[in-house]
Amino acid sequence: MKKISIVIALITSLFSINTFAETLKLTNGEWPPFLSKDLKHYGVASHIVEEAFKNGGDDVKYGFFPWKRAFSNAKDGDDWIGSVIWSHSEERKADFLYSDPVIISKQVFFYRKDLDFDWNTYDDLGKYKIGAAIGYFYGEDIENAEKAGKLKLSRISKEMNNFKKLMANRLDLVVATIDVGYELLYKHFPPAQVALITNHPKVTRETGYHLIVSKKAPNAQAVIDRFNKGLKELKASGQYEKMMSASQMGGYKK
Repeated sequence: MKKISIVIALITSLFSINTFAETLKLTNGEWPPFLSKDLKHYGVASHIVEEAFKNGGDDVKYGFFPWKRAFSNAKDGDDWIGSVIWSHSEERKADFLYSDPVIISKQVFFYRKDLDFDWNTYDDLGKYKIGAAIGYFYGEDIENAEKAGKLKLSRISKEMNNFKKLMANRLDLVVATIDVGYELLYKHFPPAQVALITNHPKVTRETGYHLIVSKKAPNAQAVIDRFNKGLKELKASGQYEKMMSASQMGGYKK
């Protein structure tokens, strides 16, 4: 009888685990090097989410859409239960639960090494031509400094073209996240030209980007809890840092 009880307990335990494990359908989009259907594992952020869920026994299926559609599909919480990766906003919080940060991006100024550039406050930046992207929010500090006339941003639709202008000395600075900036440089310029560019160590903005799960999705909080637990395990194992380092060295390129 004791052996039978042990077997029943094991079966019950396995059944309990499997009832929580599932295939989770998440929307995704193009934001190299973090997210892209053209990168290994769909980019480092996609890989982190996949591995964190795997620690809890869940599988992930990604669907790639334009960002507006990726958001609306995930908001429904029906077929697609969530999306990767998004920053905090009050509007989104009304419809989604947020995970712990999947990545934390650091925004800096890129410049040519032949420019004698340093800065401490936004008052130091008024004399520089600064490239930025249309529709992108660079944080309250930069937005307020721009409104106050302390700096001028020259905005264009394609971020990569700002780096072309930087190479040609038509811009002094380009504001961008470190990972995205170097992704664009290494992808579109030869190594000799990339070697001409550097970034200032002072960070203008740090932003956390999260997995979001629709509040309409079944067991939404349980999904977030399992993800957060798996993400902590990924970081504790050292695998998270290895993945981020690999991405910065171009390790996710096919």
